Amino acid sequence: MSEIDRPYVVNPEAIGDPDQTPVVQLPSEMAAYFERTRCPECRQINQTHADDCAAEDPR
Repeated sequence: MSEIDRPYVVNPEAIGDPDQTPVVQLPSEMAAYFERTRCPECRQINQTHADDCAAEDPR
């Protein structure tokens, strides 16, 4: 996997700093995957759901 194919932190100085949020740049293929698999109800990614999401599997 080349450097361009991996996510990277745009502002590494923010890691561990409670006053800043690290910004992660995703490769276009990874960003497209997350968009395709986003929950249509709560819009969360990575097969997760908001606590009140109607689409969440109640198992």
